[in-house]
Amino acid sequence: GPAIGRAVRHRTITHSFVAVVGLVLLLRGLWPTIPPPLLYAAAAGFASHLITDAMTPAGAMWFWPVSPVMVTFTGWLPGPLAGVFATGGVLETHVFRPLFVAGAAWFAAQGAGIV
Repeated sequence: GPAIGRAVRHRTITHSFVAVVGLVLLLRGLWPTIPPPLLYAAAAGFASHLITDAMTPAGAMWFWPVSPVMVTFTGWLPGPLAGVFATGGVLETHVFRPLFVAGAAWFAAQGAGIV
């Protein structure tokens, strides 16, 4: 992530539908026998990342390179919720990150046969 972020402007190609298609093609190229449910889950997870980033004030450039417009839902959210989804905000750092780390640890432990 950080290396790609230095190479391209953040939330442009890496936060577009082009990137979702690129991920699917990359996975199919690297792992031709990838089980379809796993491929669909990877694509859905990446696409959900585009949606959640559009909930932040910074938005995401979904239609790069066709359109330079940043898609953001903050103008549509009720007033109190508009700032809740700010990148690096309390909700991200104290709720979502710990949940992500716990979930990743749980799935890793399951895959290793520990749990």
